[in-house]
Amino acid sequence: MRALVDSLGRQPYDLMTLDPREFEKIVAHLLDRDGYEVKLQPKSGRGHPDHGIDILAVRKQGVGQFVMGIQCKRKNTDNKVSGAMVRELMGSLLWSNLDRGVLVTTSEFQPQAFEYEQGAPHKAGVALDLVDYHRLVRWLKVYGRSDEDDGAGPH
Repeated sequence: MRALVDSLGRQPYDLMTLDPREFEKIVAHLLDRDGYEVKLQPKSGRGHPDHGIDILAVRKQGVGQFVMGIQCKRKNTDNKVSGAMVRELMGSLLWSNLDRGVLVTTSEFQPQAFEYEQGAPHKAGVALDLVDYHRLVRWLKVYGRSDEDDGAGPH
């Protein structure tokens, strides 16, 4: 997996050749490298709904833990993630009682998506982080260079 992530850092457009499940595995690997305990959810389908959460990422904090739900959208760069998709993720986070949500995409976000991201902590009581193609590429490149955190991944 390390070699693939390094390769994607050098040739990020190759992200578009990954199938959605492989993309989820790449994001899980990046989160693991950032110190989270990760659990890839079972592939959604007949009898196995993922309820909009592809990855659970846990970080121990003091006597408790912080749990993030991550949704991955492997989309073409011209197919932006809509506000409705972000709103659906918010519902999944509330349903699953998670601390934070992250939507990672190989595309970009429509303007309404950012409105939901900014309003989520105040209106829904859950924090959201949107990671678009450009931020994902920075995250991949940081992974290849060092263990330093430049703010590319979710927090």
